[in-house]
Amino acid sequence: MSKTQMPYKLDLQYMNIQSASSLILMDLVNQIMLLSQKLDKALHNIPTVARDYAIAESKYRSLLAETVLRLEAEGRPVTNLQIIARGKKDVARAKMEQVTSEALYKATLEAINVYKLQIKILESQLQREWTNE
Repeated sequence: MSKTQMPYKLDLQYMNIQSASSLILMDLVNQIMLLSQKLDKALHNIPTVARDYAIAESKYRSLLAETVLRLEAEGRPVTNLQIIARGKKDVARAKMEQVTSEALYKATLEAINVYKLQIKILESQLQREWTNE
């Protein structure tokens, strides 16, 4: 190889390194954008999930109270009313809906925290890659 061809090959190698680095940066930016979209979606979903949770909690408590009062009016022993009322199918179904909506609410909050953490990790990686160029 002649000396005139050698720098050209080095330039190509440098360009390949630069383009690979650019691809890594673009990949990190794309991942951050995707996670940001997921975070936005979860944040917009919180009011609905929270409302559903509150409604389910309200329904359960109201139904439980009504059932306890009805059982008390029937002359059942007061000491067992809560246990008996919770065993009624409609009260148990309302409790299941309340627990399910609570779990969904908490899972949504946790997803928000996970997305934020993943974004921070990717931003740190992006910063390291950016400063290494």
